[in-house]
Amino acid sequence: MPRPQASEKKLKDMETTVAGELVRLRQLSEEAARYEAEGRFDRVAELLEASLKIRERDDSLARLGDAYLKLGRLGDAERCYVRASEIGALTDALQQRLLRVRELTAQHKP
Repeated sequence: MPRPQASEKKLKDMETTVAGELVRLRQLSEEAARYEAEGRFDRVAELLEASLKIRERDDSLARLGDAYLKLGRLGDAERCYVRASEIGALTDALQQRLLRVRELTAQHKP
């Protein structure tokens, strides 16, 4: 049986790691929002991709899909929306995004 001190240290280390991840996720999200307001969707995509390496979240995936859509990366946008619906709820807004990207993809096929 592990010693209480070792368990407490392990718990404290986990709490510190999670807290650090949350701070970094917030920073990346805020920075992405600034670039989004400027219309720099290449940077938005880059920052949201970095945040997903820390923790995969449905809202980040949906925002990344939006950035990809604005960059014309329809396949990447669709994959983000599908993954967002898999780890979160398929909301009406997310369903509309999926329908739109699929319609655009169909229009661009020969």
